[in-house]
Amino acid sequence: MKIRNGFVSNSSSSSFLIRYWDFHEQKVFLTEEQIKKLEDYGFKPVNTYSIMDIECADWKLESLAPDENWTEPPLSYGFGVTCNQSDVVEWLVANEIPFKALCHYGHESIIFDGEKIYTIPNFGIEAEMYGVDSVDEYFDNKKTLKKKDIVKVRSKNEYKKTTESILNLSSEGS
Repeated sequence: MKIRNGFVSNSSSSSFLIRYWDFHEQKVFLTEEQIKKLEDYGFKPVNTYSIMDIECADWKLESLAPDENWTEPPLSYGFGVTCNQSDVVEWLVANEIPFKALCHYGHESIIFDGEKIYTIPNFGIEAEMYGVDSVDEYFDNKKTLKKKDIVKVRSKNEYKKTTESILNLSSEGS
């Protein structure tokens, strides 16, 4: 029997965005090795910085692909999955590829900045667009609800250790 703690999903929709290139700063965020891994996994080049574009395109990522007149690198890489986004999250963290994910039909965001993983229910879209600290304003002067109660933060090593333990338990129960 497989038991999962952590990122567990039932049949739900999740979209992933990996930032590749900043048009204004002319800066690349991924190595050639990471790009190859992403493409082999199924990520597609897209010209957007917004995870909402991936979600709204209903994963028809061709509609977000750079057109034939585009001479620069793609802005990002996108991917969508109908269920089991935990597999994609685990793969991205294991390969140390920073990402933003909109999960469970937009009810939760998962952001990996390369060092920490942020899981943010409900406020996730705002955090994805404006940064994790943008949700601070919702918690200022509130005595009942604190940011630490909503935003779950784990280091990549803590996450990997938890994932390895779960996978070991899963293989023992198979």
